[in-house]
Amino acid sequence: MKTKILLLTAVLLLLGMLFGCGAKTEPVESTSAQTVADSTDAADAEETQPRKAAALTKAQAAELYTQYLTNGGYDDVLANLGDAEDDYEAQACLADVNEDGVCELLMHITNKSMGGVRGFPAVTVLFGIADNKVERLGFAYYGGGSGGGDYLFIKYDTLSEKHVLEYEEYVRDGMFFNTYALHYFDVTRRDTQEKEYGLIGEGSVVYKTAHTLRSDTFAVTGAYAQDAEKILQEDRHCKEEDGFVTAYLYDGAYITESDYEALRAQYVEPTDPAYQMKPVTLENPIPAD
Repeated sequence: MKTKILLLTAVLLLLGMLFGCGAKTEPVESTSAQTVADSTDAADAEETQPRKAAALTKAQAAELYTQYLTNGGYDDVLANLGDAEDDYEAQACLADVNEDGVCELLMHITNKSMGGVRGFPAVTVLFGIADNKVERLGFAYYGGGSGGGDYLFIKYDTLSEKHVLEYEEYVRDGMFFNTYALHYFDVTRRDTQEKEYGLIGEGSVVYKTAHTLRSDTFAVTGAYAQDAEKILQEDRHCKEEDGFVTAYLYDGAYITESDYEALRAQYVEPTDPAYQMKPVTLENPIPAD
């Protein structure tokens, strides 16, 4: 009997080997390429999404900024603005510009010991807080010379009814050329590309540019004659007056002078005291409420 059972088992095993047994398993396609693509898309999206910051009270943010600045934080900011013993005049605004629950600190620092042909040199710096650490979000430099300079401001957008960050950029080459630009930012999104502003390229803002309003003026003779001629050929809205051609642009497109002035008028000085600059000192950089 055992011999018959063993013989039957051997036959069944042989049939299984010849014809297979159980359900066939379908090949599984590799998903590694799709996984990489998905993770790349997610990373790109994360870079431009609003930064999630843990909410801090105004007092907590003020303490972090004060500790940072009075313990070496000014070193990099004032590197091109003179010596530590110079006479500095400062203004600041502590407000939640990007509405993330944490106040940013905008500081404007002027060196009153170093007068230039067009005023005193100054820097404007925007600080923020991430992971309880102070970071620099924006920087503008004005050298006081005839070549121009930049500033950062908080303005109020009368159309969106929100406070916005404005970067004022001015570059001048004697009487032959000048460009004046106002950059406005989407402060809820970080830019993935580095940007430089200003006469010497020291200006920077981490946020994505939302809009740029610009006027470019060229002399019709001399080094910028070709630029003036190009404007005359391309821009039917340009203004030609007293040997100069001026083009007005909004986000790179030519506009009329009246439209340019209307757009400039859209952004005004804040009337809310919380968003206004107030006198401070380098030792006490937080403005009084």
